[in-house]
Amino acid sequence: ALHQPLTALSFYSFVLKKSLDAEHPDLIKIKDIINKCCDQSQRATDVIKHLMIFLSTEKVINTSSDINVLINSALSYMRVTEDLSNITIKLKLSKNLRRVSVNPLHIEKVIIALVMNALEAMEGNKENARTLTIVTALPSPKAELVEVAVIDDGRGISDSAALHQLFKPFYSTKANGIGMGLPISKTLVESYGGKIWAEQNARKGLCIKFTLPFES
Repeated sequence: ALHQPLTALSFYSFVLKKSLDAEHPDLIKIKDIINKCCDQSQRATDVIKHLMIFLSTEKVINTSSDINVLINSALSYMRVTEDLSNITIKLKLSKNLRRVSVNPLHIEKVIIALVMNALEAMEGNKENARTLTIVTALPSPKAELVEVAVIDDGRGISDSAALHQLFKPFYSTKANGIGMGLPISKTLVESYGGKIWAEQNARKGLCIKFTLPFES
């Protein structure tokens, strides 16, 4: 995944050098190229940040985090590593939610796993007919936790028993899946006192929800 932003950086750097060597440099074009270099540099940083979770042996440190920011950060990472051009992403993020005390990389990893699961479920949909919706909300007015829902319009799972199997290790509905993304997500969410579960949508597709308690 890291080669994508680095390749783009190399290309933009080459174009920038050519532009600067021109007899009459186009400053507007040069500014645009510099902005693109900055964007790709940030993307490379995001990829490295997410990879560090697999390499780190340090003690996990929780920080006060905004769940909406974590969702947007996870999606920014996925825009680098996955082709989302045929996916319509709808964000329905409640404002003024209280913060959660978590390791940000852990929760971003959960969101990425749920989004990946949704993308795979929509692979059979027609081009430009794939909608991913992410919602954050209070499950009740006085709730002491936030509820996050990742909703797809894929094939869904009609068997209620199979919904519970999703979070068991090595269970997968995909032919080549190893079935670890959702179990790892379950472990991470529950480690913070939250819960995770799946629901069949009323019309089409699947909704996976998880909760996290607000920080004290």
